[in-house]
Amino acid sequence: MSLYSCGRTTGLVTQIGHDMSYAVPVFEGRAISYATNSLNLGGLDLTKHMADLLYRERAYVFNTTADFDSIRDLKHTYGYVAVDPDDESLLCTRRIYRLPDGNRIKVEKERFEFSEALFNPSRIGTFSDGIHTMVVKSIETRA
Repeated sequence: MSLYSCGRTTGLVTQIGHDMSYAVPVFEGRAISYATNSLNLGGLDLTKHMADLLYRERAYVFNTTADFDSIRDLKHTYGYVAVDPDDESLLCTRRIYRLPDGNRIKVEKERFEFSEALFNPSRIGTFSDGIHTMVVKSIETRA
């Protein structure tokens, strides 16, 4: 559907779900199932990783389901993937996120550091290839 919304019928769709990520090549409107690849890493893992970073870097503690809902919202509101994380660390601007209870937390490099786990899953204890390798494998698969 995401290809169709761009007016295309051929391409590669990458989806990061709750607990899994997928790369699905599509040719003329049909998914190429034998070339589909998956990664056992998803949005929930990234949310937990962001909570870990906020704890390690800023001593913010998040334990409840409501806390994790706030972290997920923070991730969706301010999170992004940096082109060059080393350069981004120097240029990153601070953002203030307001929690539902009225407290405010400061986030800087955590805004993009959590997403680095997509490319280096060992950061969160998952020993597999990153999303970039998954995408390349899907593209390079031949019939």
